[in-house]
Amino acid sequence: MADETKNKNDVENKDMEIKVIDKRFWLKDDGDIDLKDFEFDLKPKYVKQLEDRVKIVEERFKERVEEFRSETKKIHERLEREFNRRLQEEKMKVALDFIEIFDTLEKALEMVDEKTTVESLKEGMKLTLNMFYKKFKDVGIEDIGRVGEEFNPQFHEAVATEKVEDEEMDMKIVEVFKKGFKVNDRVIRPALVKVGRKS
Repeated sequence: MADETKNKNDVENKDMEIKVIDKRFWLKDDGDIDLKDFEFDLKPKYVKQLEDRVKIVEERFKERVEEFRSETKKIHERLEREFNRRLQEEKMKVALDFIEIFDTLEKALEMVDEKTTVESLKEGMKLTLNMFYKKFKDVGIEDIGRVGEEFNPQFHEAVATEKVEDEEMDMKIVEVFKKGFKVNDRVIRPALVKVGRKS
């Protein structure tokens, strides 16, 4: 009886066909691996998250750099405009000062007639020259090069020398051909002078 049951089960098992289906999507029906359509990411999840964060930070950094460049350019342009505006204002102030002297000279010429003496002309010229010196002083301009000053090649240009007997006048200015001018310690024009030399 047991042998009959065993034979019956064997027959049923032979009739029954067992089929295994591989559901792995990267495998083809024939069981070969197809890697073309599948991307392997062997990085841990936290590394991928860190990389994404780095990309976001880099983009923000680029945006900030562009904003900074744009702001810097605007500041530079604004400062340049302000500088030019102030320069024009200062030029106008200086021009007004010299226009005043021009007016004085023009009036002096109108007043000259046959009765005008050399002394009165000389006095008028001195007053005008004093006005010039005052205006120069107001804008920080000083004259350089006076007789008796120590010769200084930074401020004076020696165009001639003269033998002197007095030892105190050695390397000192004995004659000024043309005065020089400076603003603070910057020379606008050196004084043209004759320098004394002890023989």
